[in-house]
Amino acid sequence: MSGNTKNKTFRWKVFIYAITPILIFIFSYYIRSDNSHQSSLNDRSIWDEAHFGKFAKYYITQTLYHDVHPPLGKMINFFTLKYIGKFPTDSTYDFSSGSVYPEEINFIKIRQCQWIMNSLTNVFVYYTGLALYDYVLALFLSTLYTLEIGNILLGKFILLDTVLIMFTIKSFMSLCYLHKNKDNRKKEWFWALVLGCDLGCVLSVKWVGLFIYLSAGCYIIYNLLDKFYKAGVKKMVKTTIMFSINLILIPTLIYMASFKLHFDILTRSGPDDSNFPIDLQLNLLDNKILPDGDTILQNDISYYSQINLRSNSWNPVLLHSHHQVYPVGSRQRQVTGYGHLDSNNDWIIYPPRDLPSNSNNLISNNSIIRLIHKNLETNLHTHEIPSALDFESYEVSGYGSLEVGDFKDNWKIELVNEVDGDSIYPVLSKIRIRNVEMDCYLSLSGNLLPNWGFKQNEVICKPVEEFNKSGLLKSLVTQIIPSLGWAFHDTSNEWIVEFHERTIDVDESALKPKSFTKPEQNFFENFAIVNYKMQMTNNALVPDSDKYDPLASSPFYWPINYKGLRMNNWGQSKQDIRYYLVYGIYQCWFGSICLVASLFLGLVQATRLNRSKISSDAKNKTNDNYVSVNSIIFWLPVLCYFAHYLPFIIMARVTYVHHYLPCIFFKSVIICNILNLIMQRMKQRYVQYIFMAFNFAIVIYTYWLLKSFAQGMSGLSLNYEYLQLLPSWNIV
Repeated sequence: MSGNTKNKTFRWKVFIYAITPILIFIFSYYIRSDNSHQSSLNDRSIWDEAHFGKFAKYYITQTLYHDVHPPLGKMINFFTLKYIGKFPTDSTYDFSSGSVYPEEINFIKIRQCQWIMNSLTNVFVYYTGLALYDYVLALFLSTLYTLEIGNILLGKFILLDTVLIMFTIKSFMSLCYLHKNKDNRKKEWFWALVLGCDLGCVLSVKWVGLFIYLSAGCYIIYNLLDKFYKAGVKKMVKTTIMFSINLILIPTLIYMASFKLHFDILTRSGPDDSNFPIDLQLNLLDNKILPDGDTILQNDISYYSQINLRSNSWNPVLLHSHHQVYPVGSRQRQVTGYGHLDSNNDWIIYPPRDLPSNSNNLISNNSIIRLIHKNLETNLHTHEIPSALDFESYEVSGYGSLEVGDFKDNWKIELVNEVDGDSIYPVLSKIRIRNVEMDCYLSLSGNLLPNWGFKQNEVICKPVEEFNKSGLLKSLVTQIIPSLGWAFHDTSNEWIVEFHERTIDVDESALKPKSFTKPEQNFFENFAIVNYKMQMTNNALVPDSDKYDPLASSPFYWPINYKGLRMNNWGQSKQDIRYYLVYGIYQCWFGSICLVASLFLGLVQATRLNRSKISSDAKNKTNDNYVSVNSIIFWLPVLCYFAHYLPFIIMARVTYVHHYLPCIFFKSVIICNILNLIMQRMKQRYVQYIFMAFNFAIVIYTYWLLKSFAQGMSGLSLNYEYLQLLPSWNIV
């Protein structure tokens, strides 16, 4: 090869792999940024900025909070606010929906990191195209996603979607390069490691990252089978070890590390403390249980003390009751587990009904008591009626009054951990509360009550023999792996007196003061409990049949762009910049057609295979990285599309149109697959260029037509009525 040829090849590679990505980044950044030329300088908190801006601020103030999503994406937003936006630590701004950013906060700067990440995402899309196609199709794929209306809009604000889609697309890109280099051992290791890091990051942003993780898992199974058939068992075993390290261990470590950093940053008490284990709360600065300086605890819990009881289980909620009754069963007052501070968490200890009480009035191990709800003045009660959801346990209710009741109101206190003999201490002592008559423990079932129970936790009375059975498993595990005993210890029947106020005098000589020291933290236990609480909160995000949510949309609408979403207040003045979330009509509508076409081609090809009419040429194409109907790489975006779409149909949770954003990317890849097949049948090169130029023109035109949705609309909605392509779009 001559020197000139080498120079031309080098310059072409520089243009493809360096200059083009830089140009894509610059162009992407410009059309996502708020600038006066685009008339989109909206200085209000937009849509979910109310949540994720507030969460980012919690990191700045080091305040503990609870959310349904893992912390990595919110910590990236924290970095944006603190180090790029220079968000004032002492600012009182709380990101309330629709509120105006105060003058001391540069709202453009705090959004800049989102624009940067979204622009970088489009570069990853381009590199994905280079792994699959030639330069023209790679550029087209990048253009498709760069000019995608929904992608632009969601990339403008402080949300998790920008971070989620960046790591999702980066994972798909790494998967494509892993496949491309599957026959090169060193490169395969490298891309498996990169893929593992990407998957760890996407899982640490939102749990929907599991969808790309499962898609990658399906490809890995194919890869291992391919290794087995081509190179035998030894090669497959080596590859399995490689994937186990890079795609299981690495993502797990990244996911856990994000929580470790999360706990290390958030050291102050916050509004959601009640969702966390008491040991974690006690280590927080300014905690609500033991304010700094209160270090002496006494065993002075007595009759007539007012107390709050917190579960010591993986779901550390407070014992709660309210006026509403069970619509089934006894129809007595509901008793539930509630995760927030409330006066309905207050109970008063009374002597037992028709049984002898303690002579010194102090509560200790084996004391028998009644618990009366302070506001309702009803007894904590159980009976033979099965619980509403856990039919193998008894219902717990609020029943009777101080005077009205029966023996089933009596409960026996059993000490779990000994602090000082039989004495019961607030915070320090863990207790079980056993019904004397029914021989069952006050427990949490792990279920959430339906809407009639306000999605609160079901409290039950679980028979003692059921706990004896579960204790056998813990004993077995403890003998084999002592360090994991805590994970198999059923603490659903354990309670802690978190707060108490004594109202009578007791014998001071019987009191044994104890010095309080902050308990040691078990990261793995806190990590497990917090993830369990996230799962419980996620389970509660279901549609309320009694309420109409104008923002929610059915997943069946998404493939046809049937319904959009108003991102903010729909004011009609020139100062009110409005945003409307729909997806690009080419990407969404033509993408749906190409998806159906892909499935049809797959059906035709399957029929041909079944009839053994596949040509030897097609067989050869199946064995390389050529994107054809026979290749795994052709079906990978289809698999990813359904992995990201079908779960929203199956899951009984609230759905919004922005959940479809990853699917739009995979539709874009599917479009390029179909265009690639069409161009393969075009013999002349210039015809291919004309064909692609036509598609580029359509993409650019459809973006230009709908760009006001993403760049901002002001003035009367009627001025934009011409953009209402479907009657279901509520623009006007």
